[in-house]
Amino acid sequence: MDITKLITDLAAPDEADRRYAAEDLGEANSAAAVAALAARLAVEPSRAVKEAICHALARIRDASVTPAVIALIEADDAFVRNEAVRILGERGADAMPALARALGSADCDVRKFALDAISMIDSDLKDVAYGAAMGDADLNLVITAVEHAGRDNRMALRPRVEEVLAGATHPMLVAACVDALARIGGAGSLDIAYRKLGGEGMPEFHAAAFLRAVGRLGDAAHVGALCRLVERFPAMLADAGLDAIEAIHRRAQLTHAPPMLLAAVRAVIANCPDPLGRYKAVRALGAFADDEATASIRECLDSPDKMVRLAAVESVAAWAAPAAADLLAGRLGVEGDEDVLAAIRDAVNERARSAA
Repeated sequence: MDITKLITDLAAPDEADRRYAAEDLGEANSAAAVAALAARLAVEPSRAVKEAICHALARIRDASVTPAVIALIEADDAFVRNEAVRILGERGADAMPALARALGSADCDVRKFALDAISMIDSDLKDVAYGAAMGDADLNLVITAVEHAGRDNRMALRPRVEEVLAGATHPMLVAACVDALARIGGAGSLDIAYRKLGGEGMPEFHAAAFLRAVGRLGDAAHVGALCRLVERFPAMLADAGLDAIEAIHRRAQLTHAPPMLLAAVRAVIANCPDPLGRYKAVRALGAFADDEATASIRECLDSPDKMVRLAAVESVAAWAAPAAADLLAGRLGVEGDEDVLAAIRDAVNERARSAA
């Protein structure tokens, strides 16, 4: 394969010739072609040829590719920038030193794209990179670093995110910190977020994100705060509150349903236009073991709404009381929907297996 001719053909008048030249150079794994391929991207008008050049650079396994591609994240062309991030991410740990240097660029866009590439690499150096970027002067970069720390589950960065949250004033940064802590934090992080957001007086903008965090991190002690929030923002119950209740129940057995919450959940069951919302409301009600909540679940077994009955069956199936077996067995003779009947049979059989 004549590498010199292929490099020359990168500037051929015919688009197909330029594309084939780029593909062949990638197949040849030619280090000698790296500079020419990168330079051609700056002037190439064809998207198809640009794609071929980027694929070629991704295939060439030579150290010279990394600095050449680092330079491309400064390109005006969004496609070239995004491909540069992808290529650098795919090069893995070998690209980390160059990307770390790029984080020191005076251009905030270069720092942002370097951080995006780092997020694609499996490396312990991520903690250093993300932590440093959280101190950047550019707000968008700080938000990006916090978001990456959460998505990548960087548990070691929890104190750093809490520190950023404590000093945050922009609502988008505050929201990003709350979302990140919902993934990498603990109950203590949730309490920090609650105080930062203003407790039960937090603005509606933050309430849904906080309730999602409650679902991930909260325990029975956070049900009161959840109740006070949904009392102020009733729509939040169906949006995130129901998921939070059921999630808390999976971690810690809940007992008494606060009256306000019980009334709110009943209202969702009765009035929510979304069948899934009604189903989730019954399942949330089934998280509680007090007499009033269990009585409501029994009433749901006779609902004309299939999704309500299905959720009630699933809730009863989780009860520890022996009476649950009789209650489920009694439904076999009156239930007419095949899906609900199947759920009842599954629950009865599972309880029988567990008792054997």
